[in-house]
Amino acid sequence: RAETVVYGVQGWRQKPGGALWNPNLLVPVKDALMDWNDERLIVETRIILGEQGSTTELLVMPKNAFDLIAEEEKANESLGFVL
Repeated sequence: RAETVVYGVQGWRQKPGGALWNPNLLVPVKDALMDWNDERLIVETRIILGEQGSTTELLVMPKNAFDLIAEEEKANESLGFVL
């Protein structure tokens, strides 16, 4: 349900002069190894300035990972109502 992958991208911005990479952003991901070709949700970013210049690590997961799971209602006969 919550497969996460970290990707490294060059720079701190989505495009030159554009917005920084931020959590809660849906991004297109093509990854042959993971067999993904759809949108993923950025859940964490790490901005790095190192020997390779400025980079950003993006932790992504399926966009439905935070959807609520429906639970079956259970009758509590001793209390006389449904939980």
